[in-house]
Amino acid sequence: MLSDLHLPPKLRRQVDSELQPGEAIRWIQQPIPKFFTPSSTIAVLFAIPWTSFALF
Repeated sequence: MLSDLHLPPKLRRQVDSELQPGEAIRWIQQPIPKFFTPSSTIAVLFAIPWTSFALF
């Protein structure tokens, strides 16, 4: 399965070293980093007063 994927050699060695005999990769994807997405910002703004209230 991994043979048809285009991975950098370093990453491919890391993935191959983690596989046990008989294991196969069915899906591989790297995350797309996003910083301060709207949903995470809303969650953080809600969590600050919620945590303060819960600790009080």
